[in-house]
Amino acid sequence: MKSLRKVIWAEGMFLGQQHFQLWDQYYESYQNLQARSTAPLSWGVLSYDIDEEALENGQFRLSQCQVIFPDGRVVSYDISEDAPLALDLKGGHSEKIDLYICLPANRNASGINGYRDNGALCAWNTDYTRVSDENDPNRQREVMLGRPNLILLSGEESRENFASLQIAELVNDGDDNYTLVEDFIPTSARMNASPRLISMMQSILELFSSKARVLNEQRKQMSAQIATFGHTDVSNFLVLQTLSGAIPVLRHFKDNPQLHPEQLYQLLVRVIGQLCPFSFDIDVHGVPKYRHNDLTKTFDAIEQQMRGLIDVAMPDKMATLQLTKEADLLWSIDNIDSKHLKGNDFYIAVLSPMDDPMWVKHFEKIVKVGARADIEMIVASAMPGVRMVHMQRPPSNLPIKSGYEYFRVERKGDFWKRINSERTLGVYLPKAFRKIKMEIVLVPRD
Repeated sequence: MKSLRKVIWAEGMFLGQQHFQLWDQYYESYQNLQARSTAPLSWGVLSYDIDEEALENGQFRLSQCQVIFPDGRVVSYDISEDAPLALDLKGGHSEKIDLYICLPANRNASGINGYRDNGALCAWNTDYTRVSDENDPNRQREVMLGRPNLILLSGEESRENFASLQIAELVNDGDDNYTLVEDFIPTSARMNASPRLISMMQSILELFSSKARVLNEQRKQMSAQIATFGHTDVSNFLVLQTLSGAIPVLRHFKDNPQLHPEQLYQLLVRVIGQLCPFSFDIDVHGVPKYRHNDLTKTFDAIEQQMRGLIDVAMPDKMATLQLTKEADLLWSIDNIDSKHLKGNDFYIAVLSPMDDPMWVKHFEKIVKVGARADIEMIVASAMPGVRMVHMQRPPSNLPIKSGYEYFRVERKGDFWKRINSERTLGVYLPKAFRKIKMEIVLVPRD
């Protein structure tokens, strides 16, 4: 940053545009320096909306966005007022595309009457607009207003003369059709700029709350009158103490999602640090660092490490089986442990983006479950496969996740016997359910 030079106003000055340009520069630099002195990471995406219909037609297009660039400049874009901000995705792109929103790294404006256009890319495009006096609408004057000259560039293109922020990540799912990487987290100045970050935060809150409830129930069972742990249960007390301290802060984040992502990071690494003594494999010096320009890797690593420590400090009696995606509509599990088949009830936990509640009944009827070797035959022959039953009231010993619906796999019939003998499981999803999230949860049988 150049030294701050304040314009000095005095009587008798002959005013020129340079006075106001320097005045503008001074206050922009002053406010930026003041903000960065107390909040050095106060830059990133504030909000944005992607036109998914345009994406299906081979074009990435923004409907609106608000951004604070790393150099401190703040821009707001809305397609209803501004020219389209889009990038054609057809041809010439790699399998993965990193998309950046960019602003030329200068203060120049184009389209000013009487000024020569030197051909350089300018940060602002000039509009001439008639503006009314706030106190008298009849008094109008033409004013030059600048629109930010925003550009979308792929990661393969040079951004040397731009201020830029990565706003999305796309992958090619075949035939030049690109889809959004849903787990991508842009550099954000607010948590609610990223649906993935909000979803992760809420999931962690649910995890902490469910674990704390279990520990509190154990404490009550130990002593109906005295809320205490025995000497052998100090570890449970320490875990409960850690979770109980984090839950109110997570609720605060949930109620105020406009807070900065670094605040969520600080809370989670504090939890990790308090749980590290329970593990021989994870040391506090190995906690992932906060990287504001790579929040995806930062929070993926933090969440993975934190959940691993929770499992070590408080092993879950509920087991899950890892589903493998073989094809777009087919999921499977191989080599299921015989003890899982013998001693557990199987539940399919499903999170669906569909608004229509009727999806639950459709899922129950048309999704096919069977042994992996049988699933193609079941689908081709329109056979029912293993029966599933939607649980309106899941059993109390099933750990419930917010937004999920649970379907019990009926342990009877020839198709279930085939799962038992083959020790495999296949799940066929019709196209209507290709965007759901699904997992298999095992609950010990009584």
